[in-house]
Formats: sequence, C-alpha cells, structure tokens
Amino acid sequence: MRALLISFAYSVCGLALVACQAALPVRLENETFDILEEVRVAMGAPALFEAREGLTLRGVREMETASGATSRPISVSCKPTGSFLLSIGGEVGASTRGFDGSDVWTRDTRGVVRRLGLGSRGAVLLDGQLRTFLWLRPGSEERIIEVVEGDSTDQRIALDVSHPTDPIAARVWIDRATMRLDSFEMNRLGRTRTVRFDDWSQENGLWLPLLVTELLDGELRHVDRFGARSAGTPSTFSAPRPTLPDDTIFEGRLDRPVTLPTRVDSGGRFYVNAAIGEGQSGWFLLDTGFGSHAIAEGHAARFGMMPLGTATLAGVGGAKASAWQMAGRVTVGPAAMLNQRFATLEGQFLTDRAGFDVHGVLGAPLFERLGVVLDERSGNASLFQPFRFRPRGVDWYPVAQDGSAPCIQGSVTSGRSRTPGLWLRLDTGSDDSVTVSRWAVDTYSLIDRTRPLRPTSLRGLFGELQGWRVRLGALEFCGVRQRDLDATLLREESDGPLADPWIGGNLGMGALRGRRVIIDLAHGQIAVSGSGS
Repeated sequence: MRALLISFAYSVCGLALVACQAALPVRLENETFDILEEVRVAMGAPALFEAREGLTLRGVREMETASGATSRPISVSCKPTGSFLLSIGGEVGASTRGFDGSDVWTRDTRGVVRRLGLGSRGAVLLDGQLRTFLWLRPGSEERIIEVVEGDSTDQRIALDVSHPTDPIAARVWIDRATMRLDSFEMNRLGRTRTVRFDDWSQENGLWLPLLVTELLDGELRHVDRFGARSAGTPSTFSAPRPTLPDDTIFEGRLDRPVTLPTRVDSGGRFYVNAAIGEGQSGWFLLDTGFGSHAIAEGHAARFGMMPLGTATLAGVGGAKASAWQMAGRVTVGPAAMLNQRFATLEGQFLTDRAGFDVHGVLGAPLFERLGVVLDERSGNASLFQPFRFRPRGVDWYPVAQDGSAPCIQGSVTSGRSRTPGLWLRLDTGSDDSVTVSRWAVDTYSLIDRTRPLRPTSLRGLFGELQGWRVRLGALEFCGVRQRDLDATLLREESDGPLADPWIGGNLGMGALRGRRVIIDLAHGQIAVSGSGS
C-alpha cells in the first residue's frame, strides 16, 4: 500500500464548497500524490475552491415506502468555510442536518435536535467529506489515504481513507476512465452503506454528480437527483436552539417532576403505565438504550395501532426483522406524545424478565422529549418538562449523544488494571451494573486471573453474547465511586452497539441501586445522587 497523510476540513452530507489555502504536506508518496492530483483536476476542484460565496443545490430524494414510491425536495447549502445545511422535505416538517464549523447536529421532522458525538459524529463527518470535494483539500483534520494495490483493477482505483486515532474508515473507488469519484463504502456496527455517484455534469469547470444513490447492505435506500444550482446560502448554519418537539404537549406548566404509576422489577428496571390511543393502557419499560418505542407482538391491534411497514432492529447479539406500527397518541402521566412510531418485538422476553405482563418499551423518543427522574430508593419514576424544571443543588455531568444513545464517561478497575475515561452507554433497560465491550477488555487487560471468572451469557432481544462474570475493584461515573461490584466482561465480539469502538460498554440499572438519577437530554446532562446499595 502507498500511504498519503493529508489534512481535511470538517463537513457533513451534501456538496460543500471550501476555499483551498494551505499547501499540501511535503512528505508524500509520489504515486498517491499523483493520483490525488489527477482526481482533483478531473473533478474541477480549482473551480470549486474559487466559489467563495457558497453554493446551493436543489433536487428531489426518491425512495420506496410501505405506501409506495415517494419523492421529497432536497436542498444542500454550503459555505467556503465548510459549514453546510442538508434539508429533506419542505419548509414544514423538514429533517435537517448541519455543520457550523464546530457542532455536527440534526433536527428531525418532529423538532428533536441532536448534537452528535462519538461514532455518529465521526461517521457523519467522513461521509460528508467523501460526498464532497473536501477530501481533496488540506484543512483542519488529518486523515490517511492509502492506495490499495491488491484491490485496484483496470477499471477502478481503490483507496482506503482512515484516521490515525479515529476508528472510522472508508473504501473509496475512483473511475480510471474519468478519474472522478465512482463510489465509497463505510462499515459500522456490522452494516455496510454504499454511496454511488453518476450523471456527472460540468458547469464553469466544476463537475458535480447529479445522481447519488445510497444502499444499505446491498438494498436500495434512496436516490438523490439534483438539478437547480445557484450561488448563495442561508444566513446561519448553527444548530437550532433545543425546544419542545412539535409532537409533545403537557397538561399545564410542569415546573416540578410529576410521579407516575411505577413498577420496578428485581433487576432494578423501571416500568410506567402509559395509555395508547383512546384510553387502553399497559406497562412499558423505560429504556434509554432502545432507539425507538416498541410494542409487544399481539398488542398493536388492542391499542388501535396502524401498520406502517417493515423494519430492522439491531441490538445485543445481532439484528432482527420487525414491523412499524403507528400510535395516534401516547399519554404518560401529564404528557402526551402524538403520532408515535412503535417497532414490534417479542413480548414474552420482556414479561419473563419483569415477572408481570409488559406491553412494550418507551425508548429514546421519550427521553428526547421529556425529562425523567428515576429514584431507586423510593421506587418512583417522575416526568418533568425540560424547559420548565431546572433543579438546583445537583452536580450535572455531560452526556454525549451517539445517535439516539446517551453516553456518559466512566472508568473501571479490575485487579491492577484501571481504564482511562471510557464512554458508557446509559442503558436503563439493562439490569447489569456495567457490561464492558470486548475491545476494552483486551485493550486494558481487565481479565484478573487472581479472581474467579464465572462464564455467563448476556441475553438480549436479538440473541446472546458470551462473557465473564467478575467482581470489579471499582466503577466510577458522574461523581460516583462504587467498590466491589459484579459486572460482565465480554469475551466475544458483537455486531451490535457493544462492538462500537468509541464506546467501552453499557452502564445499567445495577450501578444505580439506591440512587436518584435525573436525565435531561434536552440540555445534554445527567445528575446522580444518593448512596448505592
């Protein structure tokens, strides 16, 4: 392999325009340098870098849904500084993602704003660089480009694009006939996303792909067709100020937490009573680690839900086919969430763990809309309105949003080994104290042969993982230090979230026994108080 170390500016999905001012590094492999220079010229990069006023492209995104083929407007606006906005949909109900030079953020069609971190931030940044000319210029973030001679052919040149300290990487293909970008592939959490570029059009020396096709695991996701092009961009690229999502309403002003009908199972997991539709109610697990709401198989009709189409759910142990159901109204205490989407899943697993009938899961969409207090000491769960209630006298700790998963920093001590700060997914659907990923177990030598190792199986909705049940010396997070507690060290790899190289493991309810936890994702923070049991 021939390697090239080059610097890049940040960007995210879209066609971004950036002024090229810095000189290329001088110590380069000649072959890689020559290839990159050819690509730069063939794609019209000099003309692009001169477009300092920015550019807006408009077109349509076409995709298949359960109700048939649909198309929605798409617009991409970019500044020479690297800032961008990508919007799907019209002025009302559009989903938007952006980069303002510092934050990578998204806003969905309901108004939920996420400032992305960890793996999701890295993946979106690299995806954006590869969709644009940014990967062809120097900037602020180093990446390594390698020519993969063994995989290159007479038709295409294979390049690997990676980072010396960031695990995210991609395989890029260059068309030898035109020396323009043909496609790229990125792998994350066991899934492969492919983006292809076609129908190139030249204007004022700049070549742009007017047809961009995206596939996931070989299946078509959507096609973007660009047409209109104009100079100029919106006035701001900053993340919107977090507000209450458009689909959430409260009865009155909730300036104090309101206690809900609550059950707690033997594993410390919380369940609340929620009404679906016209009054039918059931018990639902509060699960920060589940990316959507879920309904147990057989209960969707009882709650008057409407089918939406197929879904694929991923978790511990792998992935599983599912289906989407739509609930017109979900009422939890004094709050109501409108038109919520639920995935169907095996209900017996939830019921067996709880010891009573469980009808489903209230997952990440609830925690992104409502503030939640889980008090294991009293056995109560409470809700509050994030922009009304700001408790005083508590120590807040930052939460990094990896997609829909909230993550906090912590460390683990096992034998003589202590990890540095690890990002741990806050998983209120787990009864473990901490489940440490296989990569972290190996990297920090956490297997302590002086203490007993008990084989165990970590069973989830989508399969099982094998691990060791061990006694940790200490677990530290959010100002808490717990000594001598049982935990799980994984001894096999997973394709699910526990394989994520940015995240060291899951923090479950076993670590929160005897404590009061305030989860305020609207402000990106969490507070933990009380003495553990």
